[in-house]
Amino acid sequence: MSLSDPRLVFGVHSVTPYSRTDGTFYGTAKVIGSFDASFSGDLIELNGGSSQYPYGVESGLIKSDLKVQFKEYADWMFSAFPW
Repeated sequence: MSLSDPRLVFGVHSVTPYSRTDGTFYGTAKVIGSFDASFSGDLIELNGGSSQYPYGVESGLIKSDLKVQFKEYADWMFSAFPW
């Protein structure tokens, strides 16, 4: 069985936000200054008995943070991102 070809991403070239309530798209921003996505998660250890080490470790909640810096001001941005 061969390995699948990985998908490489060298950067973000555009951003298209949409409404999570009705699914309509606001517009597309094509001039992106910076795009930063970070993910962090907790590990939950299972301790007990006389063992000094955990019996098992499971993944906890994963937190995500997304920061986008736009280099353009389109009309739809003022309704999508209220300041």
